[in-house]
Amino acid sequence: MPTADQLPSSLRKVPILVAQALQKYHFERQPLDEDKAREWIKAYMEALDYNHLIFLASDYNEFLAEYPPKLPQMTMQRGDISPAFEIFKRFRDRLQARIEWVKANLAKPITFTDNDFFERDRTKAAWPATMEEADNLWHLRIKADLLEKKLAEKKPDPNSKTPDKKPEDYVKAVLQRYDRFYRAALDYDAEDILQLYLSSLAGLYDPHSMYMSPSTLEDFAISMKLSLVGIGAVLSSEDGYCVIKDIVPGGPAQLCEKIHINDKIIAVAQGSGPWIDIIDMKLRNAVQLIRGQKDTVVRLRVVPADATDPSTHFDIALKREVIALAAQQASAQIVERSLADGKTQKIGVIDLPSFYGDIDPSDKPSGGATPRSTTEDVKALVSKLKAEGVDGIILDLRRNGGGLLDEAVNLTGLFIGNGPVVQVKDQNGIINVRDATTPTGKPFYTGPLIVLTSRLSASASEIFAGALQNYNRAIIVGDKSTHGKGTVQAVVELGKYLAEIGGESQKAGALKITIQKFYLPNGHSTQNRGILPDISIPSANDFLKIGEADEPHALQWDEISPSKFTLFHYAPLDIISKLRAASQARLASDKLFAMVREDIERLRVRMDTGRISLNEKTRLAEQQSDEQRKKEFDKLQKQVIQNDHSKVRRFILKDDSSPLTVEELSKDAKMPKDPAALQDDDDSGTSTGDTHTNNVDLYLRETLNIMSDYLNLLKKPPVETLTATTAPAPTGTH
Repeated sequence: MPTADQLPSSLRKVPILVAQALQKYHFERQPLDEDKAREWIKAYMEALDYNHLIFLASDYNEFLAEYPPKLPQMTMQRGDISPAFEIFKRFRDRLQARIEWVKANLAKPITFTDNDFFERDRTKAAWPATMEEADNLWHLRIKADLLEKKLAEKKPDPNSKTPDKKPEDYVKAVLQRYDRFYRAALDYDAEDILQLYLSSLAGLYDPHSMYMSPSTLEDFAISMKLSLVGIGAVLSSEDGYCVIKDIVPGGPAQLCEKIHINDKIIAVAQGSGPWIDIIDMKLRNAVQLIRGQKDTVVRLRVVPADATDPSTHFDIALKREVIALAAQQASAQIVERSLADGKTQKIGVIDLPSFYGDIDPSDKPSGGATPRSTTEDVKALVSKLKAEGVDGIILDLRRNGGGLLDEAVNLTGLFIGNGPVVQVKDQNGIINVRDATTPTGKPFYTGPLIVLTSRLSASASEIFAGALQNYNRAIIVGDKSTHGKGTVQAVVELGKYLAEIGGESQKAGALKITIQKFYLPNGHSTQNRGILPDISIPSANDFLKIGEADEPHALQWDEISPSKFTLFHYAPLDIISKLRAASQARLASDKLFAMVREDIERLRVRMDTGRISLNEKTRLAEQQSDEQRKKEFDKLQKQVIQNDHSKVRRFILKDDSSPLTVEELSKDAKMPKDPAALQDDDDSGTSTGDTHTNNVDLYLRETLNIMSDYLNLLKKPPVETLTATTAPAPTGTH
């Protein structure tokens, strides 16, 4: 059993540094008092027992009575973290006893004919009050795990000659999972406990603050340096699952078009090797299985983020690649649509996956030449679209998770000219306004503009979209809000500060801490609330817990004084009102969107219920219903594709020569190409991934319709109003 005495001397003073830094330098500067200590004890216990199934309520009450009154002084004055080790010891003892109980109960026959349920997400439930209550919960859990395995292993091909698995096979698989969970707890060393304990404290200040031990900091540095090699996904551990938190544009994960943010990876296989279950596995170990050498194949078993049945999954084989920088760059297409009067509309669509740029020109990544910058690339594409005579432009930020702030500011200048784009406030209340500037002081593009967003549009993309909305320069279309990350973090290595508190300058890990907050020109924060669209399109994203507001202890939305800026009249309220009404009427009669609405409602009901049936017939009926609906949806998609006579031309940037050039692709070319996804012949389980190479992009299609309506309402290109004022609040529904 690890103890605090096993910590190296370089880490003994780290708790003091972390506690002081959070109080002095975090954006909100909250004190570490007894109330915060009570939250800290609960957060640490939940970090160990996320689903409230290991500890008992008596454990929680005991620790809550003993530690909070003295915890602030223990931590800040002496660096005493003995509570972390005492609580961990109780956790490991409880876990060991529970594993023995599970082994005994899995030896008994279990049937799936009763009409009972298991509450999958117990994060908001109380810890069981008695051992009898805990036993009842665990009986339902092992039953749920066994049924999940049984349903997941059902072969989609009834003619397959592979023998059916026997009940003892499912029992063995579930036992292996629990054994691995216990072994992972045995693998914790003193440094792991320190990190979990201090990160539990940092997470109370906001979800992006955390302590990284020396080992984790080293892994973090390696992952940053090698970010262009691998499958191109950022992974996190949540509730025992390896969760995809971000997808690198141009990487194998993005190019396969099946993997999405918040999907869960539940198993990994190397090439044609056997599957390894990674549920409840240490994230570091899971990442090591997923990482690998260039050009090697890794197979992932994935549960989609919107799956309401945990047995639903798909398998995908990816070739680990050097991520092509060209695939991360902005690209464009022109969609020519025939109108009723025989004329055509040309609409430009620019896909911007991130705000990239040249941070250090001397540090060239191995994937090729560094992109010039987002601003230069988009300017080149806009020039091409203008030369082609487009009537309006749609800028697609749906998968843009952010990037360089400078690029977001400069790109905004292409569409507004000179003016404030974002206000940055630090923990001292000092506000720095970042202005866009252009050579002429005027916009580079002055035509109609729509920005398409989603719940995945975050950080820099929210600043860009929010500024254009403030200026009335663009119409914002998308999910009910963007992600809502409006904060800035700094990674502070702690070793150099040890000498100041009586330690030696050694490797002591680092504190990732939130130090600033973003505000739009009108003074509204982008934090938590995100950017509200002028026109909202129904999406399952609206009900998935993927936004900043869904994170525990997320900083709240607020506002500061507005900057002065010049309004445009591109998006007056009467036009937005008409566009919104037309869109709602169109979607109400659209058969594909009718199914989307129904599926969203089904998802909402299942998520609100929070329970899964443990009756096999009921679960099979639900699966069959879901599969039938998917077939109907695919059939409708094919009909829409066949009836769509729009002409599309695509353009990509070439950055291997100077000056930058734009290359036109053939009419039927699919972009980006997909060299990383391989056919997986072991696709067991129910797949919810896309099975067609030409699925209908419902949201882009409707945005094109909105742009067509917009162009029809504009009798002539709008001009800017030379009155210095501030923008009204967003007109979209909250």
